[in-house]
Amino acid sequence: MDRRLAGLALGTALAISMAGRAPLLGVLATLLIPVTALAAAVRAGIGGWALAMLPGGVAIAAVGTEGSAAYVAGALSGPVTWAMLQRGVRPAVALAGGAGPYAVWMIYLAITGFDPFPAELEESLAGIVAESARQGDVPAEQLAELSKSLTVAVQVLRQTWVASEAVWFWVTLVVAWTVARRVFQGGGFAPLGRFSRFDVPDRVVGLLIGGLVMVLFPGGGGSAAVRTAGWNLISGTGLVYAIRGLAIEWHWMGRGGWRRPWHIGMVVAGIVLFLPVFLATTLGLGLFDTWADFRRLGGSEPGGDSLSTRPPTSGDDIQRKG
Repeated sequence: MDRRLAGLALGTALAISMAGRAPLLGVLATLLIPVTALAAAVRAGIGGWALAMLPGGVAIAAVGTEGSAAYVAGALSGPVTWAMLQRGVRPAVALAGGAGPYAVWMIYLAITGFDPFPAELEESLAGIVAESARQGDVPAEQLAELSKSLTVAVQVLRQTWVASEAVWFWVTLVVAWTVARRVFQGGGFAPLGRFSRFDVPDRVVGLLIGGLVMVLFPGGGGSAAVRTAGWNLISGTGLVYAIRGLAIEWHWMGRGGWRRPWHIGMVVAGIVLFLPVFLATTLGLGLFDTWADFRRLGGSEPGGDSLSTRPPTSGDDIQRKG
């Protein structure tokens, strides 16, 4: 086994073993698991992958079985991604497929009644709001409205956490691919392309529309389950479109000659200072780019590898290629 791959495997096992004593190592382990899985599958095949994931499995068994399902889901991202790459699928799409085992695990947890938000969460939030009102931080006339908003927010989170977790695991895999590419100096890991050219297949909008239909017109005796599935479709596609909207904003800042620190500063400022408006604008850009093609991604930028999974569809692109 390659020394770097062996180092990743042992480092993953060590991070898992020490996570209970140092929470930051637990965060590191959540990244090292997919990094090791992807690196082992891409560079050593299924046999090498099984060998590289063995130390982490032993560490999971040693500290307890609570995280075993999460470990298996993260480990399986490697061979699933590798299998899709062997079929000629682009890396970004293959990584989305690699998030499949994790998504299946999240769906299983939801079906079995798992709730990531404790039952007393709403009571705790209500207590915080009431204390703020007593201290004068929240006007009395806004107390009822704020309490209602927090209750609705918790309910929405309870209905959308499955899709949100799956999308963020895909983002984690993208980061893991980038880390593995740096560790192995690009060997076997194709570049993902510029973030400013990230794109989404047109057909994804069908999932969003389907989710809206399920939420607005659930019908039948299983309406609660149908509505929950609909909210998850809306949440998952919404996060993906928000990422594309951020890529569009990144593209425009680049076209304006802004340097990378300004890119990052503007995004952080938008999240910290203007989150509701920033999020709505970013998501809207990502969604309507399905029809507007704001960046004209039909090959107009030489050498700009894209994360796009679709061919150019706008009339301008077709004319330009013709």
